[in-house]
Amino acid sequence: MSKNSKDELQIQIQYRLIEKLSDSQKKQSKLLSLLDECVFECSSDFILTYVNSAWTRQLGYQTEQLIGISLAQLVIEFNLHEWLQTLTYNSINEYAPQHVELQLMTQKNELRWFELRMVKSDQNTMIGSLFDIQVHKEMEAKLRVKEEEARKLSMVASHTNNMVIITDSIGCIEWVNSSFERITGYNKGQVYGRKPGSLLQGEQSDLCVIKKMAQAIAKKQGFSVEIINYNKAGQPYWVAIEASPVKDENGAIKHFIAIQTDISLRVKAEQKAFAAEGHYRMVVDNISEVVLRLQPDGCILFMNHAWTELVNLQEDQCLGVNIEQFISEDYQTEVVQALTSFHRGNRGICRLELQMKAGDGSYTWVEMIMTPVANSYNGQLTAIAATIVNVDTRVFAAQALQKSKHLAEGLAEDRSRFLANISHEIRTPLNAMIGGSEILQTTGLNQEQERFAGMIQSSGSALLSILDDVLTYSRFDAGAVTLERRHFDLGACIDEAIDIISENVLAKSIELILDISSTTPLNIIGDNVRLRQVMINLLANAIKFTAQGYIYIQVDCQRDNENNLVLEVSIEDSGIGIAEDKMSQLFIPFMQSDISTTRQYGGSGLGLAICHEICQAAGGSISVDSKLDVGSTFRFRMPIGADALNPHKMFKHLPDNWESKVWVIGKAPRLNHAISQVLERYKAQYMQLDSIEKIPNLKGIVGDFIVITDPALTSLCQQTLKDTFVTGTQPYLIIIDVLGKSNSIQPINTNELLVNGPVKASHFSRILEQLHELMGKASIELMDKHKKPSLDNIKFHNANILVVEDNEQNQIIMQNFLELCGCRVILAEHGVQALKKLQTERIDIVLMDIQMPVMDGLTATMHIRASNLAFKHVPIIAVTADAVYGDKERYLSAGMNDYLPKPVCRADLYALLDKHMSIEKKKTPITSKIKRLANMQNLINSTMA
Repeated sequence: MSKNSKDELQIQIQYRLIEKLSDSQKKQSKLLSLLDECVFECSSDFILTYVNSAWTRQLGYQTEQLIGISLAQLVIEFNLHEWLQTLTYNSINEYAPQHVELQLMTQKNELRWFELRMVKSDQNTMIGSLFDIQVHKEMEAKLRVKEEEARKLSMVASHTNNMVIITDSIGCIEWVNSSFERITGYNKGQVYGRKPGSLLQGEQSDLCVIKKMAQAIAKKQGFSVEIINYNKAGQPYWVAIEASPVKDENGAIKHFIAIQTDISLRVKAEQKAFAAEGHYRMVVDNISEVVLRLQPDGCILFMNHAWTELVNLQEDQCLGVNIEQFISEDYQTEVVQALTSFHRGNRGICRLELQMKAGDGSYTWVEMIMTPVANSYNGQLTAIAATIVNVDTRVFAAQALQKSKHLAEGLAEDRSRFLANISHEIRTPLNAMIGGSEILQTTGLNQEQERFAGMIQSSGSALLSILDDVLTYSRFDAGAVTLERRHFDLGACIDEAIDIISENVLAKSIELILDISSTTPLNIIGDNVRLRQVMINLLANAIKFTAQGYIYIQVDCQRDNENNLVLEVSIEDSGIGIAEDKMSQLFIPFMQSDISTTRQYGGSGLGLAICHEICQAAGGSISVDSKLDVGSTFRFRMPIGADALNPHKMFKHLPDNWESKVWVIGKAPRLNHAISQVLERYKAQYMQLDSIEKIPNLKGIVGDFIVITDPALTSLCQQTLKDTFVTGTQPYLIIIDVLGKSNSIQPINTNELLVNGPVKASHFSRILEQLHELMGKASIELMDKHKKPSLDNIKFHNANILVVEDNEQNQIIMQNFLELCGCRVILAEHGVQALKKLQTERIDIVLMDIQMPVMDGLTATMHIRASNLAFKHVPIIAVTADAVYGDKERYLSAGMNDYLPKPVCRADLYALLDKHMSIEKKKTPITSKIKRLANMQNLINSTMA
């Protein structure tokens, strides 16, 4: 064969081999494209040179995206360091592939787990594959979670105090926890494969419960029971079993898990409670009151035997029935409202008085007390406890009492009406009697006639006082008196009481001294009217039973345990005293220490009873200490308030040399003490001595004040001062004569004052005012307010007064009173005539009686106020014998301007006329020097202004 032929054959063989190799590569490429593994070829530095189509399916990258890039670019940073350490070119050989698990980033930026395997192909290339293990990794993670949960559950089961048993599907034990071993005494090996009942149940185990558990296991169901089990030592114990089936993924029952709780202590407690409930039921059934336990909706859960007796029904007829069914229809709404309030959160006790309806149709009055019972942990209403008491007897007694009350109120009203009528009928003639005697005394009587006229007036005043006492006590007895709180001057209030009884004090030559402690506030808050009434009654009582000697009033103020101010007043006298066995009845109405007392001294026996009622109403008290034939001391305490705006009552006129010393001369301990309290109140310097000779350095007391409290020393003091001092340089001398008859303060000369009569709080202010004038100072507010002007000096100018009065005698009295003060009087007998007179006469003031024929005073007043004529606003003063509590307020609310009770006091009448009279109708009497000075002062002030 030629050489060319051999070459051609060789070429053909080579081509043939190339074709076979190409076919083999195509088959291999097709085979690689069918694989799910990502196959690749790369250089020694991991630059991809070949990838199969699985890369597109698994990672989403196209072939052209991968060829020429480093495989490291697809590995996440977290795995890259580990991969680079594990896989290096030198560590990879031709025969044993290296593999590592890593996460690659897909085209969609998702991480997927792959297993990388690589081998060397030749010296410069490597081939490898990526196997998708994402599902494997996820299953592995789930398995780890379940293993952790199993570990925790195992730990819980091992450490819980409850017994935990795991059985197979037919109830044979596979596992128990340590608590089971500890409580039962069996270990895992001893119980494995056995049924719990064969080990733990005994003679006291309830067969019905055992049957229930067996049926539940057979039906592949859970169960919850309580049963007695026995431990290995044969000791019984109570358990609560909660068993639940465990299913596999296909829903088939594979196991049972039973949780057993030792409830022995609870069962024993329940048994004790049941026994206690039995005792409780026995006790409750033997008490007379009804005891119920209700559901929150009111249905009866429990009742005692008393309930069946109350409703006359058997127990089974009542259980489960709503309590409303046994309530009278008139009261069912109240019960429903109570139950509703409990549901809305009210947890207070509800007390109802209602009628129960029995099975036989009868009704019984009961008192029902319902108490809500709630859970302690969430406050939810669980039940209502109710007790029912038969109050038939009490209700009927209350109804009878109410009937009696209405009857008593009617009788009290009748009594009040009777007293009002009696008061009116007595006051009407008293008005004529007292007023007539007063007018009679102004007609120039001789001495004997004057005496008899005075007897008529004093007797009438005594009768009026008794009538006032009866009316006052009747008001207290009826509870119609309420105390008021006003700002007032304590000293002025007591002075008013002293003024009322001062004439009797002067007539009997009794020493009367008012001693107010320096720490007692003078401006206070309280009921000054009632305080004055107590003072008048006690002073009148002291004067009545004191023929000679003294009456000493001490006033102090203390604080009680609650730091409240309490006024303490004592009135001491040197009278006849009271026997010890008679003192207990002093404050009883209409009672006196002796029947002969009434005959000898008179009186209604109501004065002290009224004092007692007033003190009690004020929250205070009254008491007495007395010794027969020695004297008595009455003490009363009354709460007061201090006037914070004006706590101290200061004198308006103090001498320029007030810092000089006051020398109190005389042995008069009560009077000296009263004076010292006044001087201490205003921080004046003073010294008490028995005689003027004891004054040290007598010649050096120029400008001082000497107060003589013993009138017997007057002449000696006057002579001593005359001998010691030149005329005009003597100290000021103040002589106090408690027994003086004039009841006044009179200047004797330019340096001496004489103070007569009872010592009052206002004395010291008046003394200073007189001294102010003696020293040449002009006082502005002085004597006018202390000394009432003479009634004969009070005059009105052309004043027309309409007197509306149906009683002729009272017309005469009123006409005389009014004409004495210069008024013109127009008379009318009833309201109709009064209206006609007002239309024809120019009237300044109307004095209106109340009870009159044709038209009464109230109706006439309302007609006047309702008219549109000129007299619509004319002042109207009620002048009436109606003096019962509340009358004055009734008249004022009807439109009247003021009130004047009968018998009419001329001074009170003139005061009201002056109060309501127009300025042009007032005719000023002789103007006092003080008033002239006041006018001058006002003129000076206005000029300077």
